[in-house]
Amino acid sequence: MKIVSTKSAITAATRIVENAVAGGDDATLASHFLFRVSDGAVHIMATNGKRLLASATVAGATVEGDAATFTVSAWRFSQLLNLSPEGSCSLDFDGANTKVQIDGRTIRFASLDPSSFPYWDKVFGEATVTATIKAGVLFGALSYIKPFVSNLDTRTPALASTECRDGTLWATDSQSLATATVPGMGKCGIRIHYADIPGVNAFLGIDPDADITVREHGTTIFFVRPDGGVFGVSRWVHEFPKLKLDSTTRASFTLTTDNLRYAIRFLSVASAKDDDKLRFDFRDGKVVLSVAAVAGGREEFEAETKALTGVESMSEIGRSSFDVNSNHVSAILNTVTDDTVTFGVNWTSKNGYILYRHAVDGGEYVGIVVWRK
Repeated sequence: MKIVSTKSAITAATRIVENAVAGGDDATLASHFLFRVSDGAVHIMATNGKRLLASATVAGATVEGDAATFTVSAWRFSQLLNLSPEGSCSLDFDGANTKVQIDGRTIRFASLDPSSFPYWDKVFGEATVTATIKAGVLFGALSYIKPFVSNLDTRTPALASTECRDGTLWATDSQSLATATVPGMGKCGIRIHYADIPGVNAFLGIDPDADITVREHGTTIFFVRPDGGVFGVSRWVHEFPKLKLDSTTRASFTLTTDNLRYAIRFLSVASAKDDDKLRFDFRDGKVVLSVAAVAGGREEFEAETKALTGVESMSEIGRSSFDVNSNHVSAILNTVTDDTVTFGVNWTSKNGYILYRHAVDGGEYVGIVVWRK
């Protein structure tokens, strides 16, 4: 069997599926692209052998001879495409090896046995459409949520994913809580493991303006492009806990956004590499940020303070300052486009939190960062 196409068409298809390939050697199907002909169309498929899968159609490809299924090493084939100029590209499979001709040169690839490839046709056919959403909108929501998802999947597996409920993605790592409400996802129940979010976002980022269809099965979530490209992820088996969002605030402070970003980076130079504690201190109408310095004592940074409201009431619990996770604050700032950022503050007799809420793409993002004890 011979497949005839172009480098650009094959590259476009491999770009869709490459993030579902496992790294490593050439010895497993998880490290290969699989070529399959179905209904006259050529499809490239991939899976990492764990939780990710993908497929894409090679646009305009023609097939000569009897249809067959074969594989090629993903990283070797991608290297060949990357170094070759635009032009015709053919793959001639003889039952054991594939001869690839591109730019007038030929190179051979050995095929693995495709019979043990975990095809997902039946599961895909049974999956139900739960949403259609712009790729860029979902990309933004998942990007915002990811820093707040726990990566301790052996210790707290229920927190190691983001789950969508009533149109809102939820995430927490016990030090923080984040939600991203996305219009059009009211019927979605997707639950994605933290390690799978980058793969999904790589797929969504190919064309932010594309309308992505979400199809859900009990075991698998599929994201489908208008051209038929599919990226799938196994549904994380541990249900996310049912949490309540308390957005009450008793005080607030407003800072210049870029100045706060700079302050966090500046102070990180003075702190230990594994120390993520950032202190907020309220003094004489100003917010003073500080970290424990590796040279001893504390390094401080007086932030450009635009407003303070009600922070003096923190004296009720004998506090004028608190520590939070600097990474969570930075994650919130990554989505802020305004010149200033206002955080709400709330506390109890035992602890407190800061909160930021803002509208994004017709929805709403909320980030809560708990005071560190």
